[in-house]
Amino acid sequence: MRVPKREDARIVESRRRVHAAALAELVEVGYAGMTIDGIAARADVARSTVYRHWSNVRDIVVSALQARSEQPLPRADQTPRERVVALVGHLIDALNGPGGSLAVALAAAAETDPVLRQLHREDNSRRFTALVNAVSDAAPTVDAALAASALAGAVAYRRLILAEPLDTADAEALTSVVLDH
Repeated sequence: MRVPKREDARIVESRRRVHAAALAELVEVGYAGMTIDGIAARADVARSTVYRHWSNVRDIVVSALQARSEQPLPRADQTPRERVVALVGHLIDALNGPGGSLAVALAAAAETDPVLRQLHREDNSRRFTALVNAVSDAAPTVDAALAASALAGAVAYRRLILAEPLDTADAEALTSVVLDH
């Protein structure tokens, strides 16, 4: 039996720093303003380190986006409604702080780059589908897609439009407003 080779901790740390730097650059200078030099400088790594793993800015951004946090997995002890609340709470957390700025920057980048557009669409579709499925399980008599849109839309509107983000503690109340109509 073949034992998988363990990745060098220095390589893992370099990738993590480059990913963080790329996402920070995306927010700060926008996709059109990003350069390998800027990412390498922000990550405090050599250009050669960056080029060892990625060939261009798009590849770094795609890699960084794929490595970022995932939605929480369902727990065996979780009711369907608790799953909805957990997903809404995760969305609130994801959009608060730098996550909201990243969402705006990524949406702008997706407007001009078809690869990022597809990645953005697939990632958000996957997340939305998980919320729709959770809503469907928690409230089978409501239009799950519409309810999921109301939940996600309320979170996004409060954070991105009004600049009055909800708190994770609001996830339960928001879920009640939408599902208990």
